[in-house]
Amino acid sequence: AEATEPTVHVDPEEEKIVEVLVLNERLANDRSGLTYVYPTEIYVQVKKKNEEAVTEEIERFKNELRADIAALWRTSEPHHLQEPRMESMTRRVETLLRERFDKKSGEGEGEPVVQKCVIVSGTGIRVNR
Repeated sequence: AEATEPTVHVDPEEEKIVEVLVLNERLANDRSGLTYVYPTEIYVQVKKKNEEAVTEEIERFKNELRADIAALWRTSEPHHLQEPRMESMTRRVETLLRERFDKKSGEGEGEPVVQKCVIVSGTGIRVNR
């Protein structure tokens, strides 16, 4: 008798990457001494099999997530918000989202839930205060 490992059949549809909207807000930053508001959308890329759980978590804690992301944005250096691909902000927000979602994953033995974070942000609009 030979022992063989059980084969796990993975549904290719469940492994596809989908984007889930985390935040669609106008985020402010005043670190330069002037206040700028940035129209911003933040998405998280996850596998289809995790989409429902992530969407539910975002809906359940939307205000907490909004507060955490707004705090990151508000405390960022202005030059980080001017980067063409916003690499610094993307790393900071992705770390925040990984801390929230990846530890919740009971499946896949440590497989990360968050594949990638995507920030779509316009140029800051100066606000007179």
